[in-house]
Order: sequence, then C-alpha cells, then structure tokens
Amino acid sequence: MENPSEPDRVQVEAGPALACTRRRSVARWSIVGVTLCAALLVRLLFLTADPPLDLCWSHGSFTDEGSYTISARNHVIFGDYSLDGKPWPWDVSFVHPVWDWVLFAVYKIVGVGLFQARAAAVAVSMLFLVVLWRCGNRLGGGLCGLLALVFGAFSYVMLMYNRVSIVENLALLLTSLGLYMVLVGDRRALMALLAGIVLAFSVFAKLTSIFAWGIGLLWLLMALLWSQPAERKVRTSVLLSYVLASGLTAGFFIALWHIPSWESITALSEQGNLTSLVEHSSLVKVLATVRRFFPSAGLFVKMPVVTVLGFTFAVWAAMTWRKREAGERFLVLWLALGCAFFSVWNYRPLRYLLLLAPPLILLGALALSRWCAGLRGADQKGQDRVPQRYRLARQLWFAVAWAVVVFLVFTPLRRQFSMAQWQFVLFGLVVLFAASAGAALLRRLRPGPSMRTALTLCVILVFLAIESIQHWKWVTNRRYTVQETSRELGMILPPSAVILGRQMAAQVAYEHRLPTYSWVAIWDSDELRDLVGRLGVTHVLCGEGEIAKCAAVFAGYKLMRTFEVGPFKLFLYRVLRCD
Repeated sequence: MENPSEPDRVQVEAGPALACTRRRSVARWSIVGVTLCAALLVRLLFLTADPPLDLCWSHGSFTDEGSYTISARNHVIFGDYSLDGKPWPWDVSFVHPVWDWVLFAVYKIVGVGLFQARAAAVAVSMLFLVVLWRCGNRLGGGLCGLLALVFGAFSYVMLMYNRVSIVENLALLLTSLGLYMVLVGDRRALMALLAGIVLAFSVFAKLTSIFAWGIGLLWLLMALLWSQPAERKVRTSVLLSYVLASGLTAGFFIALWHIPSWESITALSEQGNLTSLVEHSSLVKVLATVRRFFPSAGLFVKMPVVTVLGFTFAVWAAMTWRKREAGERFLVLWLALGCAFFSVWNYRPLRYLLLLAPPLILLGALALSRWCAGLRGADQKGQDRVPQRYRLARQLWFAVAWAVVVFLVFTPLRRQFSMAQWQFVLFGLVVLFAASAGAALLRRLRPGPSMRTALTLCVILVFLAIESIQHWKWVTNRRYTVQETSRELGMILPPSAVILGRQMAAQVAYEHRLPTYSWVAIWDSDELRDLVGRLGVTHVLCGEGEIAKCAAVFAGYKLMRTFEVGPFKLFLYRVLRCD
C-alpha cells in the first residue's frame, strides 16, 4: 500500500486543529450572543417603570428625559417643534438635535409613547455595547472583549441610564465609535475622515462630547510628531482628513440648523446660564472645583469593581508608559483627559460622567484579561537586570499612587458610612495592605492558568453580585408614576386643553396627545401671565417652587389635582382668568 503524499499528510494533521478552532469560534460567538441577549432582556424588562431615585443627586433621569423628547413629540403630533412657530428657550433640539432626529424617525414609524422613546435608547445602547465589545477585542483579544461587554452590559449605572431616553446614550455610542476609528485608522485617511464625521455628530448629540473630538485630534497630532520621516506624509493626510471632515460636519450643523435657530440658542444660554457651568472668577475656585471632582462623582462609587480594576491598570500603564501598546496608551489618555475636562465643570451630574465609562470599562477589562492570561512577555523581559532598589522604589510609587486614587475615588463612601477622615484613611491603608499582601502571595505562589481562571471568575461573580443587588433593589421597589400620571392627564383633561409647565410637564406628556409647553427657565409673575395669555393656556402643571414665586397669579387659578411623580410633587391648576 502506498504512503500518502506530503500534502495529504499535512491536510490530515491539520484537520483536528481546524475543527478545534472552529468549535472555539462557535463557542466564543455563542457566549457573546447570549450576553447580548441577556443585556437586551434586562434593559427591556419593566421599561416604562420610573428610573431609580438613587442614581444621582440631580434626578436628571426624571427632569431631563422629557426635555430631550418633547420636541420630537410635538413635531410628530402637531407638525411643529415649538407648537406656536416661535423658538423656545431651553428647547434642547436646537442645541443638540441629533437625538431629536432619531426620536422623530422612531415616533413616525411606531408612534409616540414612553415605551417607544425608551426603546430607542435601548437600541442605541445595544449598538454601544457592540462597539465596546469590538474595542475590547481589538485591544486585548477575545477575553478582553467579552469582559468589556459584561462590564458594560450589567453595570447598574449603565443599565439604568441606558433605559432612559436621554442624549447621553447616543453620545456614548458616537464618541466610542469615533475614537475607535481614530485608534484603528491612524494610518488610513478614509477611516480618519469617518472618525471626524462621527465625532462631530457626537458634539451635536451632546455638547460635552467635544472632549472626545479633542482626544482624537491630540492622538493624531502626537502620532504625526512622533512618526518617522517616511510616515509623515501619510500621518499628515490622516490628520488633515480628520480636521476637514469634522469641520465640514460642524459647519453643516451650524449653517443649516443653529443659525436659523440662533434666537432660541441665545435664550437657552442666557436663561440656563450655561456659561456658569465652566466659568470661574479665580484660580482658587478652579482648584476648588477640581478638588471636588472625585468626591462628587457617583459614577466611580457605583462601579467599584470596574473602577478599582480600571484605575489600577491606568496607574500601572502610566508608570510603564514606554512599554505599553498604542491602544493602552490611548485608553489612559482618554480617561485622564476626560477626568480633567469634567473636573472644571461646576455642574456635573452622573449622566454627564457616563462619557468616562467606556475607557474605564476597557481598562478594567484589559487589567483582568491580562492577569488571567499571565503577564508575560515584554513586561518581564530584563526584569532581573533592574537593580533591586529601583524595583522597590517603583513598587512603592505604585502603592502610593494606587492609594491616592482609591482615596479620591471612594471619598463619598466616607460620608455614606459617616466615617471620620482619619478613620477613612486608616481603612484605606488596611485595604491597601491587604491588596498588597494578596498580590505578593499570588506572586510567590505563581498561580497557574487554572488558578488564574478561577480567580478571574471570582472577580466577575463579585462584580455581578454587587450590580445585581442594586438592580434587584430597584426591581422590587419599582413604580410607574410617570406613565400613570401621563395617562391620567389624558383622561381628566378635555381635548381642547393646553398645558404649560416646567420640565416635569414634558416628562408626563408621553401618553396623552394634548399640546404641552415645557418652560425650563425660572418663572416670574409677569412672565407667567404673558405665557398664559399668549399661548391660550388652559392648565398649568408645576411644582411648589413655581407656585411660591408666582403666588399672586396662582391665587386666581383653581387647583384640580396633585400628582406624585418620582421624587417630585406636581400640582395641576385650571386657568380661570388671564390677567
């Protein structure tokens, strides 16, 4: 019998390996698919329920959601954004219109309603999770991508805000996609051009996204300055493509949308006092605002596992900057500049800081996946040649930097548990000692792949337990006051009713079809009389603050009903006379 030829033997030997690779690929895709389905399920479950009250001190998920959706609602139902054909102060569709366009298309297709508005946000968040997973795959391989997907899908903060129809969800998608394009396309002009367009759109989806555009510009500029002479022509074309594309896109928005609506934008700036958000009269106030950044940033406290992993890896990567890959440097730059950008804002509710979640999640996923795989290779080459005193100094610097980060990030816990400052410092030192001792023990034991995998699973289980406890607390105490109040208004008011109110009037306008004017600026008596007379208002829906400011006007109105919507109490008045 003849021996098989050499190509036949190679094919026979490669068969089992190819089949094993295919099985692993199928298993990997199956896990990703199951994770995405689970993420979609938990986002759609009880979708019309009220957001939790413990998300943020500002309750922006109540007050701002309606403001971001009222314009598209009015446009679909009445054919006009502002109902009376005049620009409205605090009409956010004039400032960042992209989310308004998305909602307008959704409402046109499936109708107006609370479920539809929030389902649009869920759809956008699912696309964001896909981008997050793809970024993790690109930066650290399949395990990193899966961890990033799990952290983004089941984090309590991300989950709760992804269910609310706010512009930050679209900004998350666009900034993550745009910066991913910058990272992978730093040598391709076409990819840089697309990144410029996407990041310009993100700015007009949420103005605070401008820091992401700046990060992309800085990264491409750094790549040009540090490139070899042979690459500078390509790098220059990439940078110019990015700047040109973003500039033309911004010009399109300004010329076709902002300039015709400049009166509304000016009124928004004046009455909302937007400039005071970043305006400081002295360097002392700037430093005071920066100092309060971490203590007031609830994002980090509500994502403790991801925060510890992400900031630890960021500190370690910054200390070993020259050895780090381009993607790791990019994430550290993204997180550091994002924190610096938001630290100078006087007003920074948690939903603003959601734009810091992608780099934090990706850094945390990188930290865990790299440890699980074993930190081998470039980081340990030549380690024995480093003098002992320098290694000890580097470890001490890392411990101090880690302690400072943990102290800054978790300062709100001191207030939550009523701990004195010295007690909190002592607690931080104990945690630092325990973490250092555990790291030293693991280093001495040299855990094999099985132990590293088991410990990685333990970290994931701790993450899921912490996030699930918060989610379960909301599920068991959920309410539907927004949906119920909106439907009740539609039943008790006649079809000819015209409603005037502040932000919460827009929040409870999803389920009825009555004309609703949402006025966010602070009222006074003369302004209220003018609005009621000019707009033909029949009912005023407001809170106790507006009633106190305009007591003389409300004395001539009749109180019809009182509603409790989330943390707010709303009063419905019928206009009996117009002064």
